Amino acid sequence: MMRILVICGFNQCGAEAVRSLARAGHHVETAVTHADRRLRFQQWFVSRYAKRRFIVPHPRETPGTFQENILDLCRSRKYDVVLPTGEESTLALSAIQVALQPY
Repeated sequence: MMRILVICGFNQCGAEAVRSLARAGHHVETAVTHADRRLRFQQWFVSRYAKRRFIVPHPRETPGTFQENILDLCRSRKYDVVLPTGEESTLALSAIQVALQPY
């Protein structure tokens, strides 16, 4: 079983990833950005498959703060995998890929 953080954007991919990974037996947690807070009742955020949910800064508006928040989550929650499902979070995390290599 792996510990996985799925960073959900405004897309269906996040919900599918959370559901599929959890059904495969993994421990899945989700992060949503402040800008997507209006979506907090969408299925990927309230999914029974997500063990925990976190709200993080938006990667386009404050990329440095977003990156630091994700790194803090990785360090404290000991994830095996970080899976961004949106373009903005993927681009922001690609800038710190060396720091994310352990995850």
